[in-house]
Amino acid sequence: MKLALCALLGAALLPAGLINFDDVSGPVNTRAVQQSNHYSAQGVLIQTILNATDGLQVGDTFTATPRDDGFGVGAFATINAATATSSPNFAVSHHVVCDPTCHAVFASDELLFSFDTPVASASLVTDTANPEAADVVRLIALKRLGGNQYQILAITSGLDNATSFPANQLQVAVDGGFTDLLFETTTEAEGIDNLDFTNVPEPSTISLALLGACAIYSVRRITSAAISNERSRSRCS
Repeated sequence: MKLALCALLGAALLPAGLINFDDVSGPVNTRAVQQSNHYSAQGVLIQTILNATDGLQVGDTFTATPRDDGFGVGAFATINAATATSSPNFAVSHHVVCDPTCHAVFASDELLFSFDTPVASASLVTDTANPEAADVVRLIALKRLGGNQYQILAITSGLDNATSFPANQLQVAVDGGFTDLLFETTTEAEGIDNLDFTNVPEPSTISLALLGACAIYSVRRITSAAISNERSRSRCS
């Protein structure tokens, strides 16, 4: 009974999305520029903004300055032997390119993910370039204030030289949800893969889930009572 209720509530309350960037095709070791609305059908816009958050902490506010209305996706297979977690692609900021020796050229930009509806949690993984120096990367949950103003709600930090799960995953969650997500690089370019997010449920969805749970419980109680009555009559006869 408890498992059935949990399954129903979990399915109804936790609509989720996963973007692995593998729908884009193009040549290896170059990035294909995508418009910010490329994944709008999945409820998220992705754009490149100028770096504005290094050193900022939870509670701070900042103004996001758009650099490009889009981002890059590519299969950078020979950049320090970098590979995507889900082959072949990972995403980068708009201005990350491959130089003649095929090393990613750092641009001090950030990826900003803006969700159609508030998100309860989100995660992504960094690329698996090896070897590389251990540089700090941060995943930052934001509250949209209007006029390109944002407040930092939560921060998760990691090192970008991790090459396997779970060490290369960044995950952030906020009670009540958040509207935007920022992937921040500090000293070098970094690719990301497998953006995974869970939406905050709408009140109507919660109500429907609870009604469904009550219906299951009621049916189980009625069925159990009927079986008990039948057994009692059988013993009496």
